[in-house]
Amino acid sequence: MKKILSLMLAVLMIFSSAAVLSTVSFADESNTGSLGENLTWLFSAGTLIISGKGEMDDRDVPEVLSDVIVNFPEIHYVDIREGVTSICKDCFNNFEELEEVWIPSSVKTIDVTAFLGCPKLKSFTVAFGNKDFLPNDDISRSTDGVLYNIDKTKIICFPRNSSIITKEKPSFILPGTVSEIGDYAFEGCAGLKKIEFETDCQLQTIGANAFSNCTSLESVDFTRQTDVTAIGSNAFSGCSALTEFKFWPTLNSKKLGTDIFKGTGFTSSKGKVTFYGKKAEFNSINLPFPSGTIVEYVNGENEFSIIKAAYIRYNPNGGTMSHPLDYSVNAIPITITDVAPISNAGRFQGWATDPKSSQVVYRAGNTRRTEDGSIVLYAVYSNTIVINYDANGGTGAPTPTEVVAAGTVNLSSVTPSRAGYTFKGWSKDKNATTADWSAGALFPVDKSVTLYAVWEDNGPYNLIFYSQGKEIGKYQKIKNTDFVLSLEPSYTGDSRFVFQGWSLSENDKTVKYTKGQSYTENKSQKFYAIYKNVGPYKVFVQTAYGDDSFKTNAYRTQSYSGESFAINVTPVTRDGYNFMGWIDNNGKKYQQGDSACPSGDDLYLEIVWEKINYTKNTTLNLLPVVQKTLRYRNRAHIVAEASNLPADYRLVLVNGKTIISETVADSSGKARIDITTGELKEGFTYIVKVLGPGDAVSESYQGASGRNLTSKISVGIDDNFLWKIVAFFRQFFNGQPVVEVE
Repeated sequence: MKKILSLMLAVLMIFSSAAVLSTVSFADESNTGSLGENLTWLFSAGTLIISGKGEMDDRDVPEVLSDVIVNFPEIHYVDIREGVTSICKDCFNNFEELEEVWIPSSVKTIDVTAFLGCPKLKSFTVAFGNKDFLPNDDISRSTDGVLYNIDKTKIICFPRNSSIITKEKPSFILPGTVSEIGDYAFEGCAGLKKIEFETDCQLQTIGANAFSNCTSLESVDFTRQTDVTAIGSNAFSGCSALTEFKFWPTLNSKKLGTDIFKGTGFTSSKGKVTFYGKKAEFNSINLPFPSGTIVEYVNGENEFSIIKAAYIRYNPNGGTMSHPLDYSVNAIPITITDVAPISNAGRFQGWATDPKSSQVVYRAGNTRRTEDGSIVLYAVYSNTIVINYDANGGTGAPTPTEVVAAGTVNLSSVTPSRAGYTFKGWSKDKNATTADWSAGALFPVDKSVTLYAVWEDNGPYNLIFYSQGKEIGKYQKIKNTDFVLSLEPSYTGDSRFVFQGWSLSENDKTVKYTKGQSYTENKSQKFYAIYKNVGPYKVFVQTAYGDDSFKTNAYRTQSYSGESFAINVTPVTRDGYNFMGWIDNNGKKYQQGDSACPSGDDLYLEIVWEKINYTKNTTLNLLPVVQKTLRYRNRAHIVAEASNLPADYRLVLVNGKTIISETVADSSGKARIDITTGELKEGFTYIVKVLGPGDAVSESYQGASGRNLTSKISVGIDDNFLWKIVAFFRQFFNGQPVVEVE
């Protein structure tokens, strides 16, 4: 019997001592590199430039960019070039110095987690022509740097360090067009104390983590936002200063996430929730406030009641309307609005209490008692052909034109008005700049339609001029006048640069206007000075990592046009990297001894570094121990090998902060450890790693140079079934814990 057990134990020991082979390779790391198959990245002068064609692949882009930010923590700007079509999840996480992001017209999707952990982010700039996100690259399309979807119905991302939030006014006013606040939209916005709403705001959905960790947020008041029905998980979690929350019974219990108010201040002495409804309604919503939260019911339900309140919510019933709500407190009657909704279903007749009813119950000017409670009214339309008129930002739109039969009719001769604008006529396109029909014109109609007012800005128009990134002049142009561009700026710091004219975009180097030319457009515009380097041209060559001073110290200057220079420079070596040559500002690469010939502009040659690709083949063999004596118990034979190491690099075996064994790389770059350990104890962890010169061993197992090739040996019980069998026999015969290899 003992022989059988011994044989079984021996077989199990053979399985348990099988060698484990692990290979670790490190991504290339330099000031340029690839992002998947189609994209590349380049770091230069504080800017990370991403270019190429196609999507960011979230399987590898986040990992590559996480290495980039470790090596280049001073990234202040991200410039995504035309051709890139997506911004993937987690790609710019923890870019702690990032201030601005430039998004081209080609980007179609942006993941909600793309910019988490960017506390200094001030603004997003979206290029004109983008069809998915609201452009803001000129004066007339300002979004204050906030990232919206194309129709401004959803906030995608609010910059954490936005200039909108100040100490004097630490609040943000939600635009009336916004119906959804996206996941993580305001996450970590530490300066935000209050969210306010435009009067016509129709907010419906608050996404998951939308305001999480907004540690200064104190109050949320939804008393004028009766459309809010959904709040995602952790929407306000971590808002430690949040002590006030007011809302109506419109929230849908099926659209509420978990831990919405986790880590808030509602259980403090200042905390209070005000609910404009009955206790039974509050309980049916089941909003997950922290235990101990004081709730005030505003309709006489308990001792905290103070006022009576009610609202009328106007539902345009398939149409559109700029006046969504009337509200009253303390028994003051509510007067039905005289603002009529617009719908192609027919002419507005009045209001019903049922969306399918054609019976008008309320008309403009009627009143409703506050004590009768809140109500939603639904628009009723006549079943006829009607021409609706939308003032499109103005006031005084004509009453709808009702048509008896299809044909040609005269439009209303009434014209709307808008301060600072001239009415040009009507169009079916809400965004039209040219009118298709004038007031009173003949209009062909065969079905109901809405016409939108077309406006022309009366000015004055702001004309702002920039040179070398700085504003140098601001003027106003009167409508229908010509503005002569008389400015002729000089380039500061280099007399070789001569002013050529003005472009209309900061990134466009095409001259659109020259000195003396007239600007005739009736709209605001920014102008950017364009300079031409007339020579003699210079070549600037970087000689050391991180040294930007080379941009002010020319390597050579042309004596005549077309003169070439041989590059004979020995760069300062960089620990752990291979020198791969240079790359100039046009993307051309150079090696030692190559000729550089500047033509039309200076050449700046930056070093291209490639991180040495460490390949580690580590074989870990655990030799089975059958002796019962203490001094032999749980010893392990560890063999570790590393190759392609630079001089003075070490392969080490450590336990915590203690180096058990170490070997310096030989002349061929190889190092090997072959050791039998002392007694292993429960909880011991052995780490095999590579350390560079000066690297210290820490409990976090991170070398100072960040080159942490790791293979662990831990003492404990593994969940693997085979290990459990091994554990049983070892503990049964020898009282030994299992040694596992990871």
